[in-house]
Amino acid sequence: LLVIAPLCASLWAYIKMAYGLTVYNTTNNLVIDNTYKNMGLRNKTPFSLGGGGEQTITLSGANNPLLFISSSNQVGVIEAGLAGSTYTWVIRAAASSSGNVYVFDDPVTATSTYGLKVLDSSGNQVFNSDNKYIRVIDVFSCTFSGNGFNTTANTPTINRSYSSGNYAVCIATPRAGFDGFNTGVIRTDSITTTSTSISIQNTITKSFAGPWSSHTGLLITSGSVLAMTIDVTGY
Repeated sequence: LLVIAPLCASLWAYIKMAYGLTVYNTTNNLVIDNTYKNMGLRNKTPFSLGGGGEQTITLSGANNPLLFISSSNQVGVIEAGLAGSTYTWVIRAAASSSGNVYVFDDPVTATSTYGLKVLDSSGNQVFNSDNKYIRVIDVFSCTFSGNGFNTTANTPTINRSYSSGNYAVCIATPRAGFDGFNTGVIRTDSITTTSTSISIQNTITKSFAGPWSSHTGLLITSGSVLAMTIDVTGY
């Protein structure tokens, strides 16, 4: 009885609780609770592009998606658009490259009959073990200075090193602008990833055919934007 009674009390408490769960990782960071939803993988698109090659990525029914690129060479976003709840991006390669584009957003509610599911106080699903959630490794700033893109000194390479893994990068607003004084060419950031590092360079060029609003990136002079590296191992 001394063993069974505490067990029964714990089981009764579990049965009475209609929602919620709190999980911390080994560094005491909260990773699952009954209030917040993590972003889940909604789209994975492979690509293989030659220098100057482009590919379109589309996600319908999205809320606030983030696009991450894993690339063997210099690839980045050159255009972005939104129509209703459908987001469209165009990636472009500065050099021959292959990799994957990962788009994360509010996950679609899974309907499997097994696994772990966590609900909030309104009965909405905030965690489901069927989903592949975003795993943040690094958040950092990309900064450049000078008058636009007149010289390569104004667009330094950003390098970050990590332990061995599979990585993808999102740039909040790629550093885009006209190529020096040539208003017929637009330049923007590219992403390269390896098993132990990532780099961001302003190497993508494309003939500018307006309107400017169709192209991503607002920083034409000096400024900083945030970027994020995630772990996509197994994704």
